[in-house]
Amino acid sequence: MSWHDEGRLSSVPGWMAEASLVRAPFGTPAGVVFTVRLDAASVVYAIVELDGRCGGLSAETLMAAGWERREEAPEWTGGTLTVFGRRVCAREPLVLPEIVEDGAVFFVVAKVDVEAFDAHVETSEGLTYQRAIMEETAVIWSDRQNIFTWVPTFMSGGLLFRGPHDLVKVGISVRVCASAACRVYVIAEAEYKGRVPRDGGFVKSLPAAGWRTEVAAPSWGDNASTMRVYSIMVHEGSVLCLPATTAPVIFSVVVVGIASSSERLAEEMKLTFRAWDPDGKGGIRREDLDRLL
Repeated sequence: MSWHDEGRLSSVPGWMAEASLVRAPFGTPAGVVFTVRLDAASVVYAIVELDGRCGGLSAETLMAAGWERREEAPEWTGGTLTVFGRRVCAREPLVLPEIVEDGAVFFVVAKVDVEAFDAHVETSEGLTYQRAIMEETAVIWSDRQNIFTWVPTFMSGGLLFRGPHDLVKVGISVRVCASAACRVYVIAEAEYKGRVPRDGGFVKSLPAAGWRTEVAAPSWGDNASTMRVYSIMVHEGSVLCLPATTAPVIFSVVVVGIASSSERLAEEMKLTFRAWDPDGKGGIRREDLDRLL
């Protein structure tokens, strides 16, 4: 049954089979707002009777909110249903547009996205960092409205994890977990005009732990502050622990899936080959080739 009080679907597209159906009363009243929050990265489908009782959830309204129209749809004994889909990260609330007319024929289906890349960042004290997309004007911290500008292309589109503006407690470590191989970027304050930078010791501890120093870094609105980016490749199934802080620190974490695009995968392979062949002799050891394959 598509609603908990009436209505039964007569056919369902194969790609929607075994998904989770969220049942609501038939004929959703005006003023209702649905929020979906899932424990795993998923695809959420909004199914609505567009040509009749859509409750104001028109194609234009949903698509303006980032939903994509799908070709196939379930069938039932009433009017024609239309499906709109949208991907959502794990534990990220997804708020649907408000129902503005009484009697909406509408329900929600969610299916785990097994191909999606996901990551999780938390401190040794149990603080979980919020997730956002790394892009121009992205809000950096959970307790400030500062934004990133001049975001380097190598981290654009990655997952930005927001914590507090600064960690003043010494000895805190940060743990990063990801669902697939990735490159983790740490953006930390490296210089500050007229005073000691709030680097947490990362400017020494990260390179010492094998992190790569990148040539570009974003800005965050304080002209006296210069940020520096460090990165490291993390294999699938690994848990990355940053060195414990040795001083107050201003920093952010960005995680980029290596397989998120062919360009990123190619760039990662270039970095790997350079690490194997630092002298540019063009050789590669058999054990390294086996590891790559």
